[in-house]
Amino acid sequence: MAKDHYALLAAEREKARESRHAADQAGELKNPSLGLEYGQKRIGGTGSPFFGLSATQELPITGKRSLRYEIAKIEENLALLSFDEMNVFIEHEVTRLSYDYAVSLFRAQHIQDRLRRLALINSYIRGRLLIAPQKIVESKIIGTRILALERDVQRLGTNQRLAFEKLNLYAGIKEDFLPFIQVDWFEDAPEINLPDILRKARTSGFAVRRQKEYLGKAEKRITLARREPYPDPSLTLYYNDQDSSPSERTFGAGVSFPIPLFSMNKNEIARFEASARGEEALLEYARRAVESELLRLHAEYEFAAAQLKRFPVRMMDDLESDMRYADTEFRKGRVDFQTYIEMERQTHETFEYVLDTQLSLVNLHSGILFLTGEKAQLPASTGKEQRP
Repeated sequence: MAKDHYALLAAEREKARESRHAADQAGELKNPSLGLEYGQKRIGGTGSPFFGLSATQELPITGKRSLRYEIAKIEENLALLSFDEMNVFIEHEVTRLSYDYAVSLFRAQHIQDRLRRLALINSYIRGRLLIAPQKIVESKIIGTRILALERDVQRLGTNQRLAFEKLNLYAGIKEDFLPFIQVDWFEDAPEINLPDILRKARTSGFAVRRQKEYLGKAEKRITLARREPYPDPSLTLYYNDQDSSPSERTFGAGVSFPIPLFSMNKNEIARFEASARGEEALLEYARRAVESELLRLHAEYEFAAAQLKRFPVRMMDDLESDMRYADTEFRKGRVDFQTYIEMERQTHETFEYVLDTQLSLVNLHSGILFLTGEKAQLPASTGKEQRP
């Protein structure tokens, strides 16, 4: 949906087409020029008309036309690269935002579950016939926590809308309600081979590939600037017909070319040589920058992968089961209030760790793949029905 509806991607596609036509235009031969002459030639008191015809065609023998075509093709390559980069960026960004939105739904459902649980416990405490001071204090603690959770519900409702609007900028979903978006959770962290991704980033990453094109363009401009003082010659064919006595006809051919007498284009050559050196330095910087960013992301990714083993997504079901057990035992009086409240808090924190780990893996894995120029790769479906 995002690839079909995102206007900036359509704009990049049209820019690529524009560059292709510009490259084709740069490779075309120049049109010939045609000259016509008609006049009167007078000798003494006698006049006679004459007619002349000439055709001139530039001869592209210096290679400048092919160089201009190659430079235009590099511009086309840059436009295509921008389109490909936008295409891959949308895949990763929509993936990331989809998980962000799905997690906001899970968080909202989890807070609603907490709110219902505490409301039931509060009703249970207030329903006791004899309310001791301890129970009154416990009820007030729960009441205060309920107020905080109600605020969290409102905040999460806004967060859901914000997350959806960020996603919908790309997807263009036209609904009057917040939809449910299917995602699959990471059961295991995908394998990341650091030497492999570093090699790919230095050769296939968008930043490096773009800088290589800029360097190639600068080098072509140096060659073109060196040939610029030697313009392409022109071939001329001509024919003259003079109606005199006797009749005269003249025909022939000639070649004309400008002479590089006053300028050898030295400053233009020096300018593009400086530009090429700058682009080469920027290429080396791009390689180092992407390598540094990948090393940083990989370190974060290893931490997130380790956390996934400690906080797997299946833990959410175990947490819910443990809380149901605690609810029952609290009502039976076999779990005191302090223990119950502490377990409820710890369950919430652990639930957040699970979701944060999933989001971290999505963001980091997506960031690593984008830097290497690869498309988004989603985790395999677990086959579990998703909440809420």
